[in-house]
Amino acid sequence: MKIKLQSVEDQILGTVFGHAIGDALGVGAEFLSKNEVKQKYPDGLQDYAQIQMTGFSALLTPGKWSDDTAQMLCILASILHCQKIDEKDIAKRFYYWLVDDGFGVGQTVHSVVDHPEFLTDPHRIAHMTWVLGGRKSAANGGVMRTSVIGVWNYWNQREVIDHAASVCKLTHADPRCVASCVAVSLMISELLNSVAEIETATHKVISVVEKIEPEAKEYISKAINCSLSELDLDCGCSKGEENRIGYTYTTLAAAFWALAHAQTFEEGVYAIINEGGDADTNACVAGALLGARFGYSQIPKRWIDGLVKKEFLKSECRDLLRLLNDSKGNLDCID
Repeated sequence: MKIKLQSVEDQILGTVFGHAIGDALGVGAEFLSKNEVKQKYPDGLQDYAQIQMTGFSALLTPGKWSDDTAQMLCILASILHCQKIDEKDIAKRFYYWLVDDGFGVGQTVHSVVDHPEFLTDPHRIAHMTWVLGGRKSAANGGVMRTSVIGVWNYWNQREVIDHAASVCKLTHADPRCVASCVAVSLMISELLNSVAEIETATHKVISVVEKIEPEAKEYISKAINCSLSELDLDCGCSKGEENRIGYTYTTLAAAFWALAHAQTFEEGVYAIINEGGDADTNACVAGALLGARFGYSQIPKRWIDGLVKKEFLKSECRDLLRLLNDSKGNLDCID
């Protein structure tokens, strides 16, 4: 599938805003089955004003993002401050976010970041936590925040791969989590490097991540070749189902399905959200990939304007573009 190339500046804004929009809109369907989403939103969840503030979403103002974007912004703030990927600084920002806010934090991140030795040796604590848990936990708390890693120095893909893995392992040691973070970050890098063939870029991503964890290939391949309903994104939301809510490969598959099948940003995000399950996380990762593909200019204006902290997000993007321009020398800052 060929895509129309946008300017890289437009794609970078699209990545960051797409991430935040998928998160902020997706909270309205989080932890609901597909049938429950349909009952709650008969015409589909299409705008922040529709969100019925119950359960988790009751604690959020419509248009406000959750922990998925908050942790991504911890990484972005660290990049802007350090002008590089500094794992210890990112870890520190995760810690202070947890102490000062921590809204919506997942069990894996909380267990690791709250450990008294996290700030001194986060990778060891994350690995120890995973081992003590029986090496079973492969939550999507790493992949949900990784999009900006694909933006930073996107032209150096060896760095993108290494940074995605290292930042993931600050809290998520499971190879499935690492493979998911590398897949999403590398695909964003591919899109920003003017790759016009989704299929070609996907094959490249698969060739990298299957060396980290072979099963990643199966989930990405399935996402490309199957219908959205076959991904069963809401598995675990109905009685008697295996609980796969929050599984990293479910989120990875949702994002790659949207990238491969959606003809517009809106179509892809809308489809993922209305499947239910971990809808905000699935949609924020899908939104980041779709934003990198279609660009900020193709995101519905109502979704941008409805974000509670739209101007803050735009300011962070402006600073990121300036920093990237200093490194690469051919990017324009936004007005």
